[in-house]
Amino acid sequence: MLTDHRKKQAEWAKAALCRYRDTSAMGEHVAQLAPWSWWATFTFRRMPSRSGALAQVRRYLEQLETAAAQPIESVFLEDFGDIGGRYHFHLLIAGVDHLSSDVWEREACRQFGDCEIKPYDGEQGAAHYVAGKAVSKDRDLHYYGDFERKASAEDFATRASRVVQGSPARQSVSDRDPRTGDSNVSVEKANQRVFVSAIKQPDGNGAAFAWFNEATGKGRVEVIAGANKIEAEYHSCLSALEWVPEGSQIEIVSDSPLLCGQFHDIARVRGHGIRRLRARLMTSIHCQRLDVDVLCVPRSENQAWKLLKRYR
Repeated sequence: MLTDHRKKQAEWAKAALCRYRDTSAMGEHVAQLAPWSWWATFTFRRMPSRSGALAQVRRYLEQLETAAAQPIESVFLEDFGDIGGRYHFHLLIAGVDHLSSDVWEREACRQFGDCEIKPYDGEQGAAHYVAGKAVSKDRDLHYYGDFERKASAEDFATRASRVVQGSPARQSVSDRDPRTGDSNVSVEKANQRVFVSAIKQPDGNGAAFAWFNEATGKGRVEVIAGANKIEAEYHSCLSALEWVPEGSQIEIVSDSPLLCGQFHDIARVRGHGIRRLRARLMTSIHCQRLDVDVLCVPRSENQAWKLLKRYR
């Protein structure tokens, strides 16, 4: 008797659909980050360490920015080839329309190995390709440059009209309470310090997180079933950033050296769930045009930890 695989096929189809939706949303986000100029692929002739490879790519972008004589932006992602597993990077680069791609392709070949630079064409789907790799293969997206661009009058008018028409597009936190939808929340855009903390539940069933915004006096405690401590830390950051206005400077203060290290690309991000949460955090930061830094302090100095202890 043949095995009935219908249940597994249905589960696979459901996961594929969710993955497609995530990829589509991420692709739109990447495509709209900047007016991209080039689409590039850098393949290393020798296998470097991951940290060494990232540093080498950033040095190349710094050289490119110096030659451009203006700020540039880039989103890039590391990958391994399907044939032979060759280590390479895919890059989207903005702000270099006036430079010769041929000259910089030769320079990239000299520094890395086998490289190719093409003019960016939005219809070719390069941004969605990068997003697809990030989602389906658990790759980290890396950012170079300043993406805090001021919206044009046309963009602002379009956004305002969507809000008036009741579109689900994001409103500023200064206009809307993310939990209740109320329009009476008023928080000035300023430097804000947000404390975050998390702890594993005593019964082992999930983890609890807490955050506390020093500027507004707001805080939250929540339990995430099935989550581990570092996942709860990311949920704490995501929850806290929902309450800050766009364009703010945020200092996230945590007692987790791992969270701080992963945010600054120092510590390795392990596990599909944590990589997805980190990607969500970075996407949220860029969508809200936030300037975010993550600092690590002793637990005794963490206001969120004190809040967490109070409600345990």
